[in-house]
Amino acid sequence: MGDFRYAIRSLLKNPLTTGVAVLSLALGIGANTALFTVANAIVFKPLPARDPGSLVNVYTSYPEGARYGTTSWPEYVDYRARNQVFDGLIAWSSEPVHLGVDGTVERVLGNMVSPNFFSVTGVEPAPGRGFREAEEHERVAVIGHALWQTKFQGSPAVIGRQVQINDQTFTVIGVAPRGFWGLGPEGASIWFPPSGHGTELLQCRECNSLEMTGRLKPGVSRGRAEAEMRVLAGDIERDSHKGATITIAPGSIVSPRDTTQIAMIFSFVFAALGLVLMIACANVASLLLARATARRREIGVRVALGAGRGRLIRQMLSESFVLALAAGAGGLFFSLWTADLMHLVQPPGDNPFAPNLTPDLRVFAFVLALSLVTAIGFGLLPALQASKPNVMASLKAAGPGAARSRLRTALIAGQIALTMMLLVSAGLLLRGFHRALTLDPGFATDRVLVVPLDLELSGYDAVRASAFFRHLEQSLDGAPGVRTASLARRVPVGGSLKNVGITRNAGEPYRMVGVNTVTPGYFRALSIPLVAGREFNARDDASAPAVALINETMALRFFPGEDPLGKSIQIDNKKIEVDGVVKDTRYRRLGEAALPHFYRPLAQEPEARMTLLVETAGAPSAVLPIVRREVQALDGKLPVLGATTLAEQVRLSLWDSRLGATLAAAFGAVALILAAIGLYGVVWYTVSHRTREIGIRMALGAGRIDVLRMVLGEGLRRVAIGLALGAGASAIAGKLLQKFLYGVSPADPVAWIGVAVLLAAVGLAASWLPARRASRVDPMAALRYE
Repeated sequence: MGDFRYAIRSLLKNPLTTGVAVLSLALGIGANTALFTVANAIVFKPLPARDPGSLVNVYTSYPEGARYGTTSWPEYVDYRARNQVFDGLIAWSSEPVHLGVDGTVERVLGNMVSPNFFSVTGVEPAPGRGFREAEEHERVAVIGHALWQTKFQGSPAVIGRQVQINDQTFTVIGVAPRGFWGLGPEGASIWFPPSGHGTELLQCRECNSLEMTGRLKPGVSRGRAEAEMRVLAGDIERDSHKGATITIAPGSIVSPRDTTQIAMIFSFVFAALGLVLMIACANVASLLLARATARRREIGVRVALGAGRGRLIRQMLSESFVLALAAGAGGLFFSLWTADLMHLVQPPGDNPFAPNLTPDLRVFAFVLALSLVTAIGFGLLPALQASKPNVMASLKAAGPGAARSRLRTALIAGQIALTMMLLVSAGLLLRGFHRALTLDPGFATDRVLVVPLDLELSGYDAVRASAFFRHLEQSLDGAPGVRTASLARRVPVGGSLKNVGITRNAGEPYRMVGVNTVTPGYFRALSIPLVAGREFNARDDASAPAVALINETMALRFFPGEDPLGKSIQIDNKKIEVDGVVKDTRYRRLGEAALPHFYRPLAQEPEARMTLLVETAGAPSAVLPIVRREVQALDGKLPVLGATTLAEQVRLSLWDSRLGATLAAAFGAVALILAAIGLYGVVWYTVSHRTREIGIRMALGAGRIDVLRMVLGEGLRRVAIGLALGAGASAIAGKLLQKFLYGVSPADPVAWIGVAVLLAAVGLAASWLPARRASRVDPMAALRYE
């Protein structure tokens, strides 16, 4: 404790140095803690339920399918009734629903759940209650706390109110407690039993759409439960010959099938923040080395009085631990503020999930561990260097020594190198993002209105929905402001892509190809050129021969050196004739390579979920009321929600690229500030302890310009070494980021030259004030120094 008391007194004697060190470390520790807090809330925190440790996620897996698959309702009922390892087994699925309250309709995320959902999880709605076992076929609902506050003003009278869910009337029987969003990462605003889906879902063994979560019986391990459930799965699935098995994972909001993507995102951000923390550590290590120079007489006296090297290292590290712990406390407060900014980086869409970002013991342990590791990271080298002084030189207050000067130069150069790597990465990502905005996606985006129409939520089957879509398209044809109206199952760069296996001839191996279902006006509405053959027309109905249009890439891969027109492809032994070839477009992402793709007419592939695409003569917003009027004329209960433009859809598809560029720029800016502080501090310290040398130089004839040039030269030399080291690291980073650059070269000269000039300017600015101070030294005062 004596070392720590002395360390605190010593640090308080140098408030400027201590403040800069604590602030630098707090930025790095706080940013890492904020990200860990988010990761902890999403990945590590247990399910929001009573006794979450006994909850497990139960997945149905098939030999040729995903390991962590979903289950059908009839299979769930069998598992629930016949298992011997769970105190309760629940089923649930997340899906968008149309929620109608007092005549207004909005799209929210809901959970269809088994009636034992709340009793097994131990979540108690208040006011109201959860579902009862006998309410499997009742139209009752529990609403989320946030929905209760926004739509019903938090009134207890909501219990017994009727709401519309997908055009069906449900009675509200309860309100979920504050902070409960369900068991999945999407969250939910309303929960309801399977009655809203009718008998089709309840009887379909092929409809695998349900997640399962179980509460283990006391004394039953996860391994035993998995073994017994696999035996049960074999018995249940024997008649269906599907070969299902069971995989049980610890209860978590995030499914194992999503962990790879989440891990990749967090790894990228943690790597960038790790670089920022390394820069902060190098910054503080440089300051401590400079401070050790000022304390060389004190250290020399300690050695002369018998202090061993171990004793000196312990004292130096004590000061480092005090700095790190103070920075950890500041970083924790900083993280509380930055973690609240999570909503700024959430993906667009209907997502009510708001994780609990309150720090828990895991977060506090992370801060403590990171602070201790950081203390060793920035304190060990200065401690080792300062603990082996030249006693005679130290007692004479001689210069710092070449070794220590080289070490400070290496630390500053390392800071500059890491900062350059972050800034070049940010520059490349920003350049790639802006390049993506100017890429030709292969279709028109100007003045195209996009209106999702999910008729399945309103009880339509595919055939009835196709008739609705046909009448809607006809009613919009020739409407004011409408040039072309069409429908498509999937919107370009909308994030989804359906692949099907096709062959040219029976017996050949399948090749996976993207497919979209569209109406005849699709290619005109999006200005997709026809290369050969014809487009779809009204004669391509259910009674006509099956036809398809393919893109150029598919024509080259499936019909190399041939004319594809009149040829056929096969899907499940069904022959489809190729009647046209259209230009390639981007389907899932703007930066993707050309993919083989084909189109089928809606009349031959009925769908209940389609998107209306309207090419407008003027502003798309002016046509939206016309679209809403025509939809209401066909079905007065059908809501028109989520309308946007194709240009906005393209912009949203770049959300991850924009986020990556923004984060990299933010991290680079923090790193730049830290590097500037570090360079300024080292040059300032060096100048302040070379006053006698500078005075002698000036007394011997050196002018102020000479001194200014000398100090600036030393600062810029460190920057130049850092730039040389950073060039290699930046080249590696550019290669890793290449797939996100949308055609921008990893060696893009604008990004590289811009960053080099910026760092040189910052280095010059950071060295200028100390150099200016040095050039104004009074030679006579300097010769009397100390």
